[in-house]
Amino acid sequence: MCNNRAAVLMPGARQDPDSGCEDGSVTEQPPAAVSLAELAGAAGGTGAVWSLPGAGDLGAGLYLLGPGESVPGHVNREADLLIVGVTGSGTVRVEDRAVDLAPGVLVHLAKGRRREVTAGPGGVSFLTVHRRVATSRARRARREATDELAPP
Repeated sequence: MCNNRAAVLMPGARQDPDSGCEDGSVTEQPPAAVSLAELAGAAGGTGAVWSLPGAGDLGAGLYLLGPGESVPGHVNREADLLIVGVTGSGTVRVEDRAVDLAPGVLVHLAKGRRREVTAGPGGVSFLTVHRRVATSRARRARREATDELAPP
């Protein structure tokens, strides 16, 4: 098997789709990689600035909040979530407990728990990682099918 190119992507780079070799074999590529700190530093606003491409089992996104901004409290009943601080500082509130968010700090948020993220005075960027869940249309179809099969 030949050893063509590495598929490590940095901000702004695009992966070359040609990973084949002249002998017809296919090179095993390393996973794509991004520099989260560089993405956060280059972003010109707030909100979602990057998400993991593809339709695999994992979803991930990089989010920026300006000073004092927050993601309002909400409950995700579908999947656990990991939040990892990338730049700046902030607070993750889980139910009635506050956790300081800073670069390198990982917070596990169990599904079904109320959570809120608030940026500190210099803003915050953070990565979220979660299991991808079915779309709401697929969930609704599954629920309707289950309801139809339930005994009266």
